[in-house]
Amino acid sequence: MNSEKRVILSMGCKGGVGKTSIIVSLAEWFDANQIPVKLLDLDTENKTWGSLNHFFGRRISKVNIHSPAGLDAFIDHLAEGAPVVLADICRISS
Repeated sequence: MNSEKRVILSMGCKGGVGKTSIIVSLAEWFDANQIPVKLLDLDTENKTWGSLNHFFGRRISKVNIHSPAGLDAFIDHLAEGAPVVLADICRISS
């Protein structure tokens, strides 16, 4: 059994630079190669479902990693079975 996990993040708050497009392309590649993938929307700038929802519907989990409960949820998603986690994130500077 291989317990190795890959976590791929697209990060940055500048819109229109291709972060979501890269995550969508990677998700489609993993799906085409029958590699299970977990999709996460960590974008706190988009308060509802975010851009990934337009491509994958409710297959996306929305997680606010800027809260203790959200960090716990993120870790829970990492512990789930998929060997690959793809996450779209907007980093907010404090």
